[in-house]
Amino acid sequence: METRFIKFITNPIYTIPITVIFIVIVAWSLVRNNKLETGFGTSETVSVETQKTPIVKITKVYSARKTLWDWMQLLIIPIALVIISTVLSKIQKEREEERAASQKIREEEIAAKIEYENAFQIYLKNLSDLILEHNLLTSDEGHIVRALASTRTRTTLRVLDGERRGRVIRFLYDTGLIDTDKKIISTKDLDLYGANMIGFHFKNACLTNACLDNSDFRGAKMDNVNLSKASLKKAILRDADFENADLTGISLSEALYDNRTKWPENFNPKDYGAINCDEIVTISEENY
Repeated sequence: METRFIKFITNPIYTIPITVIFIVIVAWSLVRNNKLETGFGTSETVSVETQKTPIVKITKVYSARKTLWDWMQLLIIPIALVIISTVLSKIQKEREEERAASQKIREEEIAAKIEYENAFQIYLKNLSDLILEHNLLTSDEGHIVRALASTRTRTTLRVLDGERRGRVIRFLYDTGLIDTDKKIISTKDLDLYGANMIGFHFKNACLTNACLDNSDFRGAKMDNVNLSKASLKKAILRDADFENADLTGISLSEALYDNRTKWPENFNPKDYGAINCDEIVTISEENY
């Protein structure tokens, strides 16, 4: 609101007409109250009687010429209407442009979500085919079907948003593709940036070397999950449970946690760059 007001008062299209109207109103007020000597005033008719002869009486009538104020009285209303109409048209045009821009943004967001969802559904179909028709779950290490599954997973993750990246990792967990013992799909350098992991409860899963920067782990429980050498930079870890997780070599730079977040014994998240939100709030309240 403040930005729009500043934009309004700094725009000459608005300020110039308003200033002109203000000056005219002030001038009119001063003249009306005889506070300004401008020569403006109402027209007066002057009657002069002269007598040429004792019998004939001649009367000459002189009318004062139109003053600038008289002409202004005739023009002020049309000029004011033109100015007001111009200003209102400009405001209406800006509002229509803002609505059009907002509508375009909404349409682009909807289109993007449709693309994300389509890519995710295609991925589910492809992986389901590999599981059901090509025995992905029972394939041997190094088998081409595993390489194909891994390639499709990495390719798809690059074009998804955080919500659907979370759904991909959930699918991999539910199908046992990232099981700690099997490790059918390698998570090394897997792009899970911004993944929505809220409330996930993983057990015996392998996420080693995965990129989980900016991901949201609020309320998640990582029970016996291997997160060694994983990157959780700027991740949200509030109320998450990592008590039984393997955090060897993990990166937590600027990750946010709170007093409810659980860590393995003798593990200090601050040593890995994490920030305790509750401590920040406490310090701020003390300073206040």
